[in-house]
Amino acid sequence: MALLVVFSLSALGVWVSGALAAPAPPAPSLSESPNTSPTNSTSITFTFSDTQSGVTFQCSLDNAAFSACTSPKAYSALAQGSHGFQVQAVAGGKASSSTSYSWVVDTTPPTMSSIATADANPTKASSLHWTVTFSEPVSGVAANGGNFGLVTSGTGGTAPAVTGAAASGSVPTATWTVTASTTGATGTNSGSIGLNLTSKGSVKDAAGNALGGTVPVTGQAYTFDTTAPTVSSILRANPSPTNASSVSWTVTFSEKVNGVAKGNFSLAWQSGLTGTPSVTGVSGSGTTWTVTASTGSGTPLDGSAVWLQLNLSSPAGITDPAGNTLANSLNGSSAQYLIDKFTPAPVFTSTPPDPSYDATSTFVWTEQEPGDTFLCSEENGPYNIPCASPFTYSIGTGNNGQHQFGVEALDSLGNVSSGTTYTWKVQKGSIQDFTISGNVSGLLYPGGATRTVALTLTNPNSVTIYVTALSVSIDATSLPGGCSSSWFQVNPSNVSSATPVTIPANGSVTLPAQGVTAPTIQMTDSGNQNACKNATFNLSYSGSAHS
Repeated sequence: MALLVVFSLSALGVWVSGALAAPAPPAPSLSESPNTSPTNSTSITFTFSDTQSGVTFQCSLDNAAFSACTSPKAYSALAQGSHGFQVQAVAGGKASSSTSYSWVVDTTPPTMSSIATADANPTKASSLHWTVTFSEPVSGVAANGGNFGLVTSGTGGTAPAVTGAAASGSVPTATWTVTASTTGATGTNSGSIGLNLTSKGSVKDAAGNALGGTVPVTGQAYTFDTTAPTVSSILRANPSPTNASSVSWTVTFSEKVNGVAKGNFSLAWQSGLTGTPSVTGVSGSGTTWTVTASTGSGTPLDGSAVWLQLNLSSPAGITDPAGNTLANSLNGSSAQYLIDKFTPAPVFTSTPPDPSYDATSTFVWTEQEPGDTFLCSEENGPYNIPCASPFTYSIGTGNNGQHQFGVEALDSLGNVSSGTTYTWKVQKGSIQDFTISGNVSGLLYPGGATRTVALTLTNPNSVTIYVTALSVSIDATSLPGGCSSSWFQVNPSNVSSATPVTIPANGSVTLPAQGVTAPTIQMTDSGNQNACKNATFNLSYSGSAHS
């Protein structure tokens, strides 16, 4: 349309007329069908118009160049994803501002992602919850939970039932909570309640795509347990009898439990156990736990053993994983320990007179506990001589004077008694020394063979003696000049207090005998040893024994 503008200039009396440029048309109005986003339709139709008459239109889809179009404008076979449409009016070579519409095409059906337990598991709760997750936000989940069903095993009483489904936030949403009631239901520690999607129903996403996949969809299950655990047994974990300062018991439950503590247990013990035994520790997990306790400080002086017993006396705080409290206590009388920390000292029933005029002294004692063994001490020495009653102690020649003898008991648990000792004087009648004689048969030469020193041990006494030490040495004074005793190697016998040689009264023993070896001698090769050629020399012998 042309505009006529008139200017007047009265002073000149002249009239002038002229044409001005027209403005761009107004932006068109726009409507669309369908007009929801997202949508599962791959087609769309746009209707548009303008308030200025005589205009033409240009359209653009997904930022393509504008091209001439007319209303209505339809598109089909649209790809999945985001789209945008723009339309502008054109008049007099000028285009209006564009009117636009954006939308999303979604043809993918939602699917079930997971059905997960939302509460503690195992459980005994009267209301159970599952978190149900879809691949994208959905609506149409039945409020009464009708899309879902329960699968149970090992339960009794009233059957559990789904009671509802609630959205997490505003609908549509990808996350829903499904609730089930277990009121009146019972279960063992292996009972199971699971939730499945059993019906797709009207579930759809925001674009209207119905729920995909197949049903049922299996979800997670709760272990449903309303049965209280019990303590099954208390058993000793260490040998009995014992003198240990600490002992342990193995406590077993019918199922896995938590919360086992020292306060659940108490000790009982027999009179005579001194000190105050106490529970010192609890360790373990699941069905098996270990309880440790101190055993007091002492036991009766007569050597008798006394019992110590563990009881599970308080179930409080012990629960199974579902929260059921332990149903019973247990007396551990069948798993008592016998505690024995003392063995009494032997009692002499016969000792030599004091003073004694006999060098042979015999001691007799009684054991205070059956099965005790004994260690003896001579002349205030250590208690390291294994001995038994009666025991004869012979005093060597020239050893008149005061003497001491002691004995201590060892029981089977390793308890050691105090020593019982006796002191007395021997004034005469000393025992005679045993004699040692021997020689070497065969020649000795540098690097030559080892020769046995044949020793004969003779006991002149009227009692048996036990030889515990022997030594052989070369009498250097009997060697010729220049011949060194260091050129000879003497190997001793293996006789010892642990392996003595027993010589009967008025008898003799020639070594080797009784598992004891004879000494040996060898000449080493040390260079020029001619000074020893054709030499003879003497050996010196010594030893010790007891009766």
